[in-house]
Amino acid sequence: MIYLKAFLFIFVDLAVKYLIAWPLTPLVVLFAKSDGNLPNWLYWFGTPDNTLDGDGGWKSESRPYRQENTPYQRYINRCHWLWRNSAYGFGEQVLGIKYSYGDALGSEGDLRVSNGPMGLSGLVKRYLYRGNTLIAFQWYYVRRYKTFPNKCIRINFGWKLWGFRDPKYPVANFVFSPSPFMHFIE
Repeated sequence: MIYLKAFLFIFVDLAVKYLIAWPLTPLVVLFAKSDGNLPNWLYWFGTPDNTLDGDGGWKSESRPYRQENTPYQRYINRCHWLWRNSAYGFGEQVLGIKYSYGDALGSEGDLRVSNGPMGLSGLVKRYLYRGNTLIAFQWYYVRRYKTFPNKCIRINFGWKLWGFRDPKYPVANFVFSPSPFMHFIE
């Protein structure tokens, strides 16, 4: 049943991201507070674990303006951050799975699978159980391209379980992110 739920969530997630969040992002960014966060009423658009200025990796690797010298550059960077993390709060509050201390996490595959740093190709599957019932899963696949060794395909599907047991965020966000041209860093 959880697999059917996840499959249906793909369509909800994509609709909210691309039909609502993407087009509204340039407007939403205008409501950012001085600390870089969105007001509570725009929670579904924001990233609760970071401000609109992004995380360290994104700042050093991906944002359009590495150095922000003007308000326009900050605005563009914040738009790109929200496009990259579209409707993140929605994926947490509406599609997310709340977990508790008694839940158990299992896995198959190499937990080091990642596109980097210390990139490793492979598939890792995580499963979250409440008693004997499967309540969430995460399938995370990375395959480095032989022709382009600094690129890979990365597919993340299910609920983000790699932060399981984080007391600050006891919610696993729903994720469906097929990324065919991600950076691969050894």
